[in-house]
Amino acid sequence: MLNLILAFSLISNLAVMGEAGPPASYDEPEAARDDMAGEDRAASDFERGEYLPIQYRGDQVKNWKKAGLRKPDTGFEWVKVAQFAFLINPTSGFIRDIVELED
Repeated sequence: MLNLILAFSLISNLAVMGEAGPPASYDEPEAARDDMAGEDRAASDFERGEYLPIQYRGDQVKNWKKAGLRKPDTGFEWVKVAQFAFLINPTSGFIRDIVELED
């Protein structure tokens, strides 16, 4: 019974945080690529709580302090897309925060 209560508590906490897991396409990356083949989204189109597609995750901001960003949360990293910095989980692409960078 205690295990059931703990499991329910964990699942409900993840759902409340909006990080219940990677998108459904995570298990089938080829399907995700096919779905997005004709879809080019601008960086300004993404919002907190969404998942940043893998093709946008390559430009990691290693010197976040110099860029004027806060320290990344554990398990997250900053990536730069156009004039925006996204705080993402590098495995799932979950967007926790977005900051518009100054030139």
